[in-house]
Amino acid sequence: MLGLGLTLLPAAARAEGDLPGLAALETRGAATAGLVVDLERQRVLAARGADRALIPASTVKLATASLALQTWGPAHRFTTAVLRRGPLEDGVLRGDLVLRGGGDASLTAPDFWRLALDLAQRGLRRVEGDLVVDESLFGRLACTIEDRCEAEAASAHAFDAPLTSTPVDYNTLALTLVAGAQPGEAARLIPQPFVPPFLPPGLAIEGGVATAAGPARLTLERTSAGGIDRLRIAGQLPPGETLTLYRSLGEPALHAGRLFHAFLAQAGVAVAGAVRVEYLPVAPAEPLLDHQGAELARALDLMLGYSNNLLADTLALNLLGALRPGSAPDLPAAGALLGEYLAGAAAGSAFPAPPATPPPLLRDGSGLDPSARLSPRQLVQLLERDYRQAATFPTLVGALIVPAHGPQRSLPAPPGGQGAAAWDERLMVKSGGLSEPVSVTSLAGYFRFADGGWGAFAFLVNGAPGHPIARGEAFSAMRRDLTAYWTR
Repeated sequence: MLGLGLTLLPAAARAEGDLPGLAALETRGAATAGLVVDLERQRVLAARGADRALIPASTVKLATASLALQTWGPAHRFTTAVLRRGPLEDGVLRGDLVLRGGGDASLTAPDFWRLALDLAQRGLRRVEGDLVVDESLFGRLACTIEDRCEAEAASAHAFDAPLTSTPVDYNTLALTLVAGAQPGEAARLIPQPFVPPFLPPGLAIEGGVATAAGPARLTLERTSAGGIDRLRIAGQLPPGETLTLYRSLGEPALHAGRLFHAFLAQAGVAVAGAVRVEYLPVAPAEPLLDHQGAELARALDLMLGYSNNLLADTLALNLLGALRPGSAPDLPAAGALLGEYLAGAAAGSAFPAPPATPPPLLRDGSGLDPSARLSPRQLVQLLERDYRQAATFPTLVGALIVPAHGPQRSLPAPPGGQGAAAWDERLMVKSGGLSEPVSVTSLAGYFRFADGGWGAFAFLVNGAPGHPIARGEAFSAMRRDLTAYWTR
């Protein structure tokens, strides 16, 4: 009987500390926390510091996606409007053309080209006033995250793009490099999506790239001052190679206006005045046409698949506006709203926290702010709640990364070995990572048992100051710990 009883004892009976991979990282000074649960049988399979609040990085995007789906549903679209201020007669607008942002972070340059072409096809030939970018939805947002504050002046990255009501191409600029056929030739530098001679006056490219044998070695920094974005590039590219680099913009609302201006010119619509940005509602203005952005389901695919910070924080600001009408647009307030939503997921959870557990602390919707604090239990409670939402769960889980098919293959399974195929094919996850003020690697999501049932988990690893834990090492520890629970 004793042997039979031990055989039937569920994995849930395992004690705190059943995550040896995380435990090994703690011997190197890291702070770790993890929780693995069986959602169908409502059992804890393993836990280590499940209520320890650590920096969650981009796993915060799970809360943003969840609340967006519950608020709007997967088919929701955001609207960008084009309006006129002044009479329109015989194809001539005797006043300003207004581009009013609707917080649609799925906007791309082709969308702007379609808008310009639609205006031309409707007979607009000339605008005698200015092209005005109406940023009144979010207004002039205060800078609250160090990376974005620094990016207003200079950046060598794309993840730190400032937020606007009229984002386009995730508020980044692309530079395509086309190497020559032979060493010694200069590479062509092509700013995207502009086609000469329709280049905006606020863009300058300095430096050059040589065609040379050997690996690509490149540096690209964007600086912004006085309404001018300067791309400073140097390095080399192998013969025949083409590469596109992306950098965030210092004044993205102004860039959006200049991009639209360039496309209007290409479509045959002349604008006599200047491109300018206004942060208060432009009135009076009459509608000309609207652009409906991508469905929310597609936006979440991009946000979770590529861990897009601009998409996440723009959604968070939109959620604040929708759920707290009259609130001033503010990213920390939007983060607090998401924190309240996370805290609400604890109600009715099969995995309750001990009394007096601190509530979630969030200051944005992306996880870019390192002051955020979440526990594995809080993330698992959110995943549990979403799992029980029949109308929206398919959209959410479909937007998560399956390691075998992830767009960046950032979570590859180890070659062969126990659990390799399961890791590659049975996970649906969101990862996260930061390098400052300490190294952060996080992973949370769902997994499928061998019998097809559903589990959920969350792992957080924060390195000690001056003692980072490499991302690959953290994922290896997580793989080791999760492998024990594939079979049920």
